[in-house]
Amino acid sequence: MGEYIRGTRSRAPYGYSREGTPNAGPAAGPLAWLLIIVFLSAMAIFSWLFPAYVFRNPHIPFNYSLLQQLGKLEELKAFTATDPPAGSRGKFYTASELYNDESGRPDDQLAVLNDLQKRLYIQNYADGENRGYIMGDFEVVRTRLLGSDDFFPGLALEARSKQFPNVILEYLIPMDAAFENPYKPGDTLKLFKAGDLATILHLAHLTQDRLCVTAVSLTYVDRSDLPVAPPKALNVSAKWPVFAAAE
Repeated sequence: MGEYIRGTRSRAPYGYSREGTPNAGPAAGPLAWLLIIVFLSAMAIFSWLFPAYVFRNPHIPFNYSLLQQLGKLEELKAFTATDPPAGSRGKFYTASELYNDESGRPDDQLAVLNDLQKRLYIQNYADGENRGYIMGDFEVVRTRLLGSDDFFPGLALEARSKQFPNVILEYLIPMDAAFENPYKPGDTLKLFKAGDLATILHLAHLTQDRLCVTAVSLTYVDRSDLPVAPPKALNVSAKWPVFAAAE
C-alpha cells in the first residue's frame, strides 16, 4: 500500500470535477429568459419605429441631419400654378381671410400648425394637406439678407398688406447665387393666385393685434429677375419669425 503524503493529493483543473467531467453551471431561470425575450422584442420594435419616426418628421433637427447624412432627403421641387403639389392644392387666402381664420388661434396650436407646414414643405407636400397660399398687394417695409442662421440663404421682404394692414408678410426668396437686392421700402409686392403659389410656412401673433405670415413661392420665380431656385439644404433650427429672429 502506497504511503499517503499530506499536501500532495492532485487537484482537478478549474471547472472540472475530480472525476474529469465538466462542472455544470447554474441554469438560467425563467426570469432571465423573460428578460432576454423582453429585450429582444424591444430592440425589434425600436428598429421598426425609429426609422419610421425619422422619415415621418424631417423637420426635427436631429432627423433632418441624419437623413441628410444618409442621402435620404428628396430635393425640393419647383411647382407651377397648373401643376401644384399633388393632393395638396390648398386654399388661396386674402390677408383679411387669413386673419379671420388664424388670429384667434392660441400660440400652442399655431406651433403645431407651423411644424406641420415645415414638414410638408421638406417633403414636397407628398404626405398631408397644405395650409394654403396667401395673395394680394403688400407694401415693402424693409428687407434683409438671409444667411446660414436662417431657413435658407437668399432675401427676405417684410411687407404690410395694403388691403388689411393688420397682416404683416415675411416673403422669403431662396437664392444660392450672388444677387443685387432690387427691392426698397415703399415698393409694392404683388402675389397672384395664378402664378406665385406663396405657401404659408409660419404664422405668429405680433403686438397691436397683428398677424405675421411667413411665406415662400413654390414656383421659385421673381418678377425682378432674381436667380431664385429651390433651396439645396435647409436650416431646420432657424428661428421664426424671420425679422424678429434677426433682431
